[in-house]
Amino acid sequence: MIGTAVLNEDKEFVKTSTIFIILFFIRNLLSWDKFKILFTFRIPLVGYYKLSQKYLEAIESTF
Repeated sequence: MIGTAVLNEDKEFVKTSTIFIILFFIRNLLSWDKFKILFTFRIPLVGYYKLSQKYLEAIESTF
């Protein structure tokens, strides 16, 4: 039960994080700042990786 709840939340998280990455990218592309474009990819990906590690640990601990 806990594992499926985590997986369902994970799907929602993937959707929202993807939307945020796209929005950040579009917003920063409009300013044409190379540093901003770099951060567009780096910050969401680092946050995404850390959160996905938490979800993986939660899933592993349930099984």
